[in-house]
Amino acid sequence: MCQNYTAINVDSFWGRVNKTTNLKDCWNWSLSHTKDGYGQLRCGKKMVHAHRVAYEFSYGSIPNNYQVLHRCDNPSCCNPVHLFLGTQLDNIADMVHKKRNSAPRGEHNPKHKLSDKQVLEIQQYFLNTGAFQEDIAKKFEISQGQVSKILNKKIRA
Repeated sequence: MCQNYTAINVDSFWGRVNKTTNLKDCWNWSLSHTKDGYGQLRCGKKMVHAHRVAYEFSYGSIPNNYQVLHRCDNPSCCNPVHLFLGTQLDNIADMVHKKRNSAPRGEHNPKHKLSDKQVLEIQQYFLNTGAFQEDIAKKFEISQGQVSKILNKKIRA
């Protein structure tokens, strides 16, 4: 078990951080990263985030139910000046304040199934024909629920 990161050597840890003399710069973790870009290292049998270790080495233990947030929005950064504590709600508020919460819409969303042109075509088809949603769904090979969302403008285009 790796409690309070005591199993990690402080000098070894900071040797794996690309530090600069300018505290405004990000100090990026140089080794392994998660798929989301957070630096990670092994602590006993557990993988831990490097920025959390950097925070504890710099400021002390992290209270329960608190997260270590980044002022710089760089998940790889371990610069203690860029790190601060917050709750999950603080993290969400920070994300909204920095406008990082908007998912790509329409064709910019990698999960999109219809082009913007197709959505407009469905809306126009309904206006021109007055067809039932079930019939539109069959014609465009989508669900009736999707047709309803398109016609009620709950999805883009």
